[in-house]
Amino acid sequence: MSDTINLSFDEYQKFSLGLENLLKTIIKIDEIVLPRSIDETALNEMDGLIIHLREEAKILLQDFNAIRHVR
Repeated sequence: MSDTINLSFDEYQKFSLGLENLLKTIIKIDEIVLPRSIDETALNEMDGLIIHLREEAKILLQDFNAIRHVR
């Protein structure tokens, strides 16, 4: 299986915009203030998941943009 893909410019723009929107959505989710009634363990778990999602989205976007500049 190849680790490269060939995208047209329109496909690239659509994919790049999708990655950027994913990152923005993750950031918005992270900014939501949850009620204090939620268990602290659940809050910590959610924080960890949001941090992981945000970092993975950033890496994907950086890798995708780096590949674009190489070509």
